[in-house]
Amino acid sequence: MADCRATIDKTRAPAIVSDADDEVVYTITVLNDGNVSLDTVAVTDPRCTPVFQSGDNPTVGSLDVGETWTYTCTYTVTQADIDSGSIPNTAT
Repeated sequence: MADCRATIDKTRAPAIVSDADDEVVYTITVLNDGNVSLDTVAVTDPRCTPVFQSGDNPTVGSLDVGETWTYTCTYTVTQADIDSGSIPNTAT
């Protein structure tokens, strides 16, 4: 039976920011932990545009079983983020 799934993980550096205009670099990894290759995989983030860093080229290939693709994006902290006390950290 086909098991089409992937796990997405997102980390940030630095872990703590204190000022508006600080930059947070997010690293997003996508792992195909199913048992079939996945085509048309897209990574999105509401804070910044993910840029492909490593793995097979996602524009010409598929995410093979056990394969990981890595993306990064940089977000500039706003005063509103500082005032709210947190920055939501999501990616799909």
